[in-house]
Amino acid sequence: MLPGVNIDSPNLLAAVLFFKVSAVELSVWGANMRLHQTLCTGAAVIALSAASVAEAGGYYVSVFGGLATFEGEAEIFVSNNTYYAIVYPGQTYSSTTTHIVSASYSAGWESDFDDGGWAIGAALGRDVANGVRAELELAFRGFDVDERVSVDVYGDLYFGRVSHTGYQIASSPTNLTTSVQIDTDGDLSVWSLMANFWYDFSLPNTAIKPFVGGGIGAANLALDYNVRFATTFHAYYSSSVYVSVNTGISESAWAFAYQFGAGIGFNLGNGPTLSAQYRYFGTTDVDIGPAEIGADSHNFLVGLTFPLQ
Repeated sequence: MLPGVNIDSPNLLAAVLFFKVSAVELSVWGANMRLHQTLCTGAAVIALSAASVAEAGGYYVSVFGGLATFEGEAEIFVSNNTYYAIVYPGQTYSSTTTHIVSASYSAGWESDFDDGGWAIGAALGRDVANGVRAELELAFRGFDVDERVSVDVYGDLYFGRVSHTGYQIASSPTNLTTSVQIDTDGDLSVWSLMANFWYDFSLPNTAIKPFVGGGIGAANLALDYNVRFATTFHAYYSSSVYVSVNTGISESAWAFAYQFGAGIGFNLGNGPTLSAQYRYFGTTDVDIGPAEIGADSHNFLVGLTFPLQ
């Protein structure tokens, strides 16, 4: 009991209860404030994290096109072996006369595709994190060839005796060489599917964004190639063999593909990004018919990248 205080007073009891309730409410309000602050802080962290994830996980599509110059040459090899009998002038078939009964030829050369090829493509990508982008790319490259080359054609002539029932080779081959002009034309089409990774350099207070990167994948090389030449092999006793070739290749094969390059992006605002870039694209060499060929090229490209909302 406090001196001079009558605790039985209703007003004092009400005041005590008021202060007690107020103290409880103040305590609860303080706890709610702390909880509220905690929740707000957590919500802010979650919001910032979500914004960071959304920024890191933004998808985009890009398209590009430009000049592709073929690097290297295609190695072509043709050959044939024919069994037949050629009678010397003024002679007839007999079992005692020596004739050419077999002739074979072979020729090989390197064909250089035009430097004025072209490339187009598109990619679907995603900003992974910290400037790294991953994307899946589909592209096409086309190269043409139309040239005349001087080639040595090698021939082997076999002499023998011929009868109506067959022939018998009676000598070792006679090796002959003749130089001819070979006409060639055709095209090489290259479809590629690549998995790429690019790294964007962040430059403050500028719309310019340099980038470097590369990728690996697979490429389909389709070769359409025509070759034409004719020559005559001259042998003993004024004998000769005329060889005429007019053939074509229309086949394809798959190869391992890779690329690397660098470029500069120009941010056009909230919309697309314009880019100028260089890429070296290459494949392993593959056999396509009588040709051994790869699809290495220098690529000078321009492109547009569109963010997906």
